[in-house]
Amino acid sequence: MHLIHENVVKNLLSLYTSDYKGLDTGSEDYELEPDAVEAIGSACVAAGNTTPSAFGARVPNLATQRHYYTAESYTLFSTLLAPVVLRNRFSNAKYYKHFVELVAIFNGCLRMSIGREYVDVVLRRQIVDWVQKFEKYFYQYKPHRLSTCVLTIHALLHIPDNILNAGPMCMIKLRFGLRHELDLSDRREEDCAGHTVNHYPGICVLRPHLRAAVIKPAVRKAIERYLLLSFEVDAAQAATIIPEELSHWGKISFLNGGDKMRGTELFRYSEKNATQDASFVKVREFSLGPEQKLMYLQYSHEVDKNARYRNRPVQLERRVAYAQLLRVVEFRAELLVVTNDNGRITQQPKTLLLAVVRPVKIAQKSVRLGTPYYQDGQFAPVEVIDVDDLSCLVARIPDPERGPKKWALCERSDAMGVSEQALE
Repeated sequence: MHLIHENVVKNLLSLYTSDYKGLDTGSEDYELEPDAVEAIGSACVAAGNTTPSAFGARVPNLATQRHYYTAESYTLFSTLLAPVVLRNRFSNAKYYKHFVELVAIFNGCLRMSIGREYVDVVLRRQIVDWVQKFEKYFYQYKPHRLSTCVLTIHALLHIPDNILNAGPMCMIKLRFGLRHELDLSDRREEDCAGHTVNHYPGICVLRPHLRAAVIKPAVRKAIERYLLLSFEVDAAQAATIIPEELSHWGKISFLNGGDKMRGTELFRYSEKNATQDASFVKVREFSLGPEQKLMYLQYSHEVDKNARYRNRPVQLERRVAYAQLLRVVEFRAELLVVTNDNGRITQQPKTLLLAVVRPVKIAQKSVRLGTPYYQDGQFAPVEVIDVDDLSCLVARIPDPERGPKKWALCERSDAMGVSEQALE
């Protein structure tokens, strides 16, 4: 996909910053004001501290260090930063919409599952529409502006055929035996030396480690609530299952190319030492109500749809949320043995690895890409979820809009963040 980022995006930024082959804007008005370019450049630098290193290198300042941009820089800028930092920067919103449509095309090409109908109909139509708008906005059908219609713009039209011939982007390294040649992941020996638990294949926890430490009352209550929702126990049993002292871990690693997440309470973020924050995650949510969808991580878990109605029965549904990982706790849960009607054991004593998370309160979502935003410092009460429900790391991009400080929570496109285990 260097076609898009090293060429198309690079040329678009040159057009936006009046640095494209001596051309003016003609009959359009797509150039950014110098102050806007400076603000965007500053936002790029600021986002480097809150973007996990697993996403890639820090994006240099667009205004003063663009000569340092690589294909990776353009990729991170266009897919993560630009939809946030370019918003409301143009004199006409159609130019921002045009750029976001290109990002949507790129994300569509990186989907883990792509149907022939999607490629032949939806994706092909999206690309044709985008190229036609590009010609209208930048070429303007004037011979002296023909230099805007470079070969790489036309090459976009062939992407659907290339996908149909070679397969989805994420499968190319497997189909052509290029797994090792295209593997740019940074695998460290500490993953092999990490602590593993039998019921959690492909997961290990890493130092810093507190072998036996007490937990705060709020965390204990959250664990009790997790046990009540996840196992066949009553409130009294849930309270007695939790030991007085638990084992605490500062990092968790998903092996085979997965993310490595840091608990912010044990692994301190340091701006002075240029530490990149890797504590916000996406989760398969396990919250009490729809208003509690809060996290820097992405996760998902089961939620009681009727939590706000005291007299209604519990009705669980799975949702996605975002949170900040605080720490991982480990303990042996002496659960009662439970069997089903066929005599199969459905519950028995086991060691649990639980993530202590601080959900973030989602304030809004962008219309075009659905990017969630939250206001700085706005968190829900601490919750506890199974580490299997942690989905992936997310980056926090500062929102340049005026008013209370907000953050956009951005995740990588499917094929950019997928592990080898998922591909296989």
